[in-house]
Amino acid sequence: MKSRPFLTVLFILLLPVYSRLGALSLIDVDDTLANVFSLFADANEGSTSFHSLLIPTGGRAESLGTAYTGLSDDISFFEYNASASSILQQTELSLFHNQWISDSALESVAYTTRFGNFGFGAALKCFYVPFSEYNIFGEKVGANYYSETTGIFNVSYNFLAGYTFKGIAAGMYLKTSYRSIPDYSDDNTNALITGSGLSQSAVAFMGDIGILMRFNFAKFYSSREPNIRVGLSLTNAGAALTGLDGNATLDDPLPTRLSLGLS
Repeated sequence: MKSRPFLTVLFILLLPVYSRLGALSLIDVDDTLANVFSLFADANEGSTSFHSLLIPTGGRAESLGTAYTGLSDDISFFEYNASASSILQQTELSLFHNQWISDSALESVAYTTRFGNFGFGAALKCFYVPFSEYNIFGEKVGANYYSETTGIFNVSYNFLAGYTFKGIAAGMYLKTSYRSIPDYSDDNTNALITGSGLSQSAVAFMGDIGILMRFNFAKFYSSREPNIRVGLSLTNAGAALTGLDGNATLDDPLPTRLSLGLS
């Protein structure tokens, strides 16, 4: 009983040392992982367009990140794996509101169903943020919204489905996005120039492909659901055109990514 005060004092004295060592070890681990995965870094990181394509609609999928590529067991699969519509247990209809950074928000509606091993679905997403323009005197001369709207159509099929091996699901998306830039004003008259925003507005065309395998491995309990899922997905592969005023040019690269997930 008498040794407890001594141990308490010793613990308090050594705590900063342990914290320092722990901090150093975590930094070393972080640096090591950053160096290993730097080989997979996108050369266009930070310079891509249509970033709203990367904003998830559901909080559950958002919390799992791209690891959801290997799970994709509800309608949030629209951002991660195009093959999932052929293996969902139920028909699903969803309405999502994502209050994102600052005043920006994402509204979406999605529907998916399947007939046997064939699945299909569609989704519509709209990201928007208020846009206000002020003149040199601080007076508001324009108020509108910057927005990016995306339409998605999905088809998929589950091949070789059986009792133990649940098959190889493969699917694809066809997607198109429209970026709307509000009209801006004339510096001299403060009057909005009709159609001026079209020079920076853009349209994008892209496609996704996804694969998802489900099977049992080292399973020591009874269940119809397989205990292993492996998913691979290529998303947002395509191109965008800027300038809908008749002078269209290739836009910045789209946020294309290759994801591998295991659950």
